Amino acid sequence: MSETPQGWKPVEHAPYEADLCICTRDAFGLYQLPFPCRRTKRRWVNARLGVSLKLEPLGWRDWNKRPRGVMTWRT
Repeated sequence: MSETPQGWKPVEHAPYEADLCICTRDAFGLYQLPFPCRRTKRRWVNARLGVSLKLEPLGWRDWNKRPRGVMTWRT
């Protein structure tokens, strides 16, 4: 499991079946997804489409308390 980025809550403490803002990392850096996600008992899904995410969430925030706009961080 990866380290939780500063300012984000640990993925293992994410509530189930709630709209969440999650962050992940790729070759370009750390970023938050622009759509709400949900943690189910088996997987993470795009809350709007109901499809599985093919990435590793690193942290989460409540969807309604997320920073707005494009958010990227250099690590």
